[in-house]
Amino acid sequence: MLSDEVARTIVHGSPEGYDLGCQTRAGCANHHHPTLMTCYAAAIAARDDWNLAKLPRNEPLPKSARRLRRQSARRTGGTPS
Repeated sequence: MLSDEVARTIVHGSPEGYDLGCQTRAGCANHHHPTLMTCYAAAIAARDDWNLAKLPRNEPLPKSARRLRRQSARRTGGTPS
């Protein structure tokens, strides 16, 4: 469980948020956020996508980032993830 002080300093929706201890989907401040991922989802997305991994670790990732990647893989005949 995160202390209140640490939870306030975390940029939720970012891979860094996961690294700093926000590791549950429902416990993230972005749980049910309309456009941003949770820290857990952002960490998984950055792990699975090289382009997302190149972004600063403290940058919140939009939910659309994973959907856009899947759609472009289908169009080019690549393997969707």
